[in-house]
Amino acid sequence: YMLQRGHGGSGEGLVAAQDSPEEPFLSIDDVLDKGVGVGAFQLRIFFIGGLTFAAEALEVTLIAFVSACAAAEWDLTAAKVAAISASVFSGELLGALVFGPLADHIGRRLTFIIAASLIVAAGLLSSPRRP
Repeated sequence: YMLQRGHGGSGEGLVAAQDSPEEPFLSIDDVLDKGVGVGAFQLRIFFIGGLTFAAEALEVTLIAFVSACAAAEWDLTAAKVAAISASVFSGELLGALVFGPLADHIGRRLTFIIAASLIVAAGLLSSPRRP
């Protein structure tokens, strides 16, 4: 996909490429390197988002290990272990179906904060407790 420099009434900007061969085209790499750039805000968002998604991925990965231990400890059948694993992925599907449209209505930032808070709360509630 190529972009070209636009000459609109409000000044110069980047617009989608049209069929005009006279205009100089910019590639997406050029736009990212020269037009947008990466600053402290983008790095902060990358770091926060990466940590959040890494924590969620870790919880999902732990299912494989925890389900084997739970099956041995509680004498669960293979069908019950599969149902536990399926419930986790069903929850992720439900979350995607709910939080995607919610982000379109109330904004990505607030939705991300709500989702991250729910992930933290669920992680804490599911942590092992000893009597």
